[in-house]
Amino acid sequence: MPSIDKLEIKQAAYKEVGVRLEETLERVETTQHEAAGARKALTIHIKNLLTLVTAADGELEKEIPDAESLKLIKKWLGRAILSTEQFAKHWSNVELQLTGEAAGYRATHDMLQKMVTVSQQQVESAQVPGNVVLEADGELTALPGTQRTTGVRPMSLKQQRLAEDAPKKPKRIKKNT
Repeated sequence: MPSIDKLEIKQAAYKEVGVRLEETLERVETTQHEAAGARKALTIHIKNLLTLVTAADGELEKEIPDAESLKLIKKWLGRAILSTEQFAKHWSNVELQLTGEAAGYRATHDMLQKMVTVSQQQVESAQVPGNVVLEADGELTALPGTQRTTGVRPMSLKQQRLAEDAPKKPKRIKKNT
């Protein structure tokens, strides 16, 4: 088990990774919203192009003398609509991909938050006097009869026997004479 310093360093590393993960998540979510906006704008643009096609049909029914030019315009408007629909589908796919990416970052962030919480509990339990002994090698060892927390190793059997066999100092009684 690492020492208190190691636990604090580990916790600081978790927090630093968490901060960077939050920044990345914000960038992904911003791009996701931009993709959604682009998709919505293109969908609205498709409706506008369809309105133009309908208007061109109305002009064709009025029997404009240059019907061939109007047919050519409708043909190219149809192609513009198809191209815009494909572009809207592309942005829909980008939005879907970014939604999944953001969900992955959120799940990783949640897991990292749990790791920070566990690390914080380890640091706090290691700092509680009377429950833990800091060994010469920097390891934390729980005292017998205390509840052991995560990350703190129990006393070895040898250490427990030595603690039990240690002579207890008798209390001195003062006599008043």
